[in-house]
Amino acid sequence: MDEDVQVQAVVLTEGVRITLEELAAGSGFTMEELRELVEYGVFSPEGGDTAEGWTFSATCLARARRARRLREAFDLDLPAVSLMIACLERIDELEQRLRQLECRLLR
Repeated sequence: MDEDVQVQAVVLTEGVRITLEELAAGSGFTMEELRELVEYGVFSPEGGDTAEGWTFSATCLARARRARRLREAFDLDLPAVSLMIACLERIDELEQRLRQLECRLLR
């Protein structure tokens, strides 16, 4: 079975926008679950008050995948996922800041 398979890669940067449907397809969350995560502040869509017009930074896909892994690994509900994502991202920020300060001390 020699089938030609075409793979398309897209670099996900802050400037690339994706739809709610694309975020759902890439993350494994349903569109309703993503709407709920928007309500909890996990994602900040652009494009209006209704989900039909929402677009997201493509970097949200990494956050959504992380949220999905946490949900499955720890059997969390969506409010707990939201809290966990916020805490883990804050830890990431603090660790980055600590590394920067350590580099300054070594100079």
